[in-house]
Amino acid sequence: NAPQPLPIKSDPLKKNIFRAGDYLIRQQLANGELAYQVNILTHDRSSTPSNIRLMGGVGTLYTVCRAAEDSPYCESADRALEHYLPNLLTDPERFKGTCLYTNGACPLGGATITIDAIYKRWQATGSVLLNGHDLLADAVNLGYFTASMRRPEGGFYHSFDPHMAGTVDPNYVAPTFNGEAVAAFLQL
Repeated sequence: NAPQPLPIKSDPLKKNIFRAGDYLIRQQLANGELAYQVNILTHDRSSTPSNIRLMGGVGTLYTVCRAAEDSPYCESADRALEHYLPNLLTDPERFKGTCLYTNGACPLGGATITIDAIYKRWQATGSVLLNGHDLLADAVNLGYFTASMRRPEGGFYHSFDPHMAGTVDPNYVAPTFNGEAVAAFLQL
């Protein structure tokens, strides 16, 4: 006899996954914005948010949706994704593809985490359309941006100024971005 999976209520890992998803939903504003940082004592939300981390929260909600097989998590993630999609920037005269604009730049990690969120949405819902918006086209264009950030000697540039054509910061390094870029290409 094969062991039977534990029911969700008695599986501590799933229980904590759902608690995390519930927390994200409770902190979500009506416009879809996710909480970047909340003081648990005062409920103050004042901070300078990172769209990279918030897009990571979108992907997390889709993962919870897939694990729970429960639509409120996907509905919350869809509201959040719609909130952050206007931060995607495309300017074919200045750069290739599409980037996620945050805090005055287009970090490589913004493009890769957005591809990841779109991939997780597809895993959870089986669809790349969000209210008629083609997320697959966004993911492909984010992939073009990611590919354009490749360094000639290998690896990637990690930050791009979209306001000055072709201006990368060769000294800015985020340790996770190279691996995230490879993962995003695999997801594409």
